[in-house]
Amino acid sequence: SSGINAEYGATRADYDSAFLTQAMRQIDRELRHMDESDYALPSYTILEKIVHSFHMSELWARSKAYYDALSLEPIDEEVCSCLLSNDSDVKAHLELLGLKIKFPGITAVEAAPRAATPA
Repeated sequence: SSGINAEYGATRADYDSAFLTQAMRQIDRELRHMDESDYALPSYTILEKIVHSFHMSELWARSKAYYDALSLEPIDEEVCSCLLSNDSDVKAHLELLGLKIKFPGITAVEAAPRAATPA
């Protein structure tokens, strides 16, 4: 299932459940995919990917209490409808941010070094 899990962060289908701890599941996942050029954050080293994975687990665990508290409250009528819509600009910007993180330079023109110009 998907969603937030306090111990495991976002549920991932490619975790090996043979490992008892989340740390081993995360390291195993990163090492199994480390030679795939299109996996996760391709510009990151394997160490950076592992650290990122641990960082995100920490973030999910810290966020879960807030998520749980908010999910129990009814949605106030004053909540902006753009936050409730699946077709919002907020969602589009988050998806674009995800692409920028996963594929650095995809949305920017890479500048070539300029030749020296005569004075």
